[in-house]
Amino acid sequence: MDLILVSKFELTKVVLEGNILEKAEEVKKIEDRLLKEEKFVVESIHFAFGKEQVESDFKAILDSLAVVLRLHPDWKLRIEGHTDSWGTEAYNQDVSKHRAVAAKVYLLHIGVDPTQLVKALGLGMSQPIGDNETPAGRYKNRRVEFKLEK
Repeated sequence: MDLILVSKFELTKVVLEGNILEKAEEVKKIEDRLLKEEKFVVESIHFAFGKEQVESDFKAILDSLAVVLRLHPDWKLRIEGHTDSWGTEAYNQDVSKHRAVAAKVYLLHIGVDPTQLVKALGLGMSQPIGDNETPAGRYKNRRVEFKLEK
């Protein structure tokens, strides 16, 4: 199903699967968070063991983020991958970098302007937002953050 979004900057055609209203709401939510908080956090990014491919639930979020970036061609994002504290520091550093790079590669693949994706960083377990002693806390720490660059 096609959804055509019109802004004064450009006309963007995006192929969306499923409920159009739900997708439009997701786009607006991402845009609002980036405008208000200058970051958008996606928690619990899952990759198959030993794989770096972006899973379908994460693709849907990235598709919405791509729409936001097309509507704001002057915006530039830094992508940061994070992990929980399970595993060694080196392993988590590597995993977090792969998460950030996988998000960047997917966004580039679906047509986001490369100049809008400034950096893809792996920060490992260095910046937890949850308690690594609990499953819920570890869940929150496994995330990718998209931050607006000034």
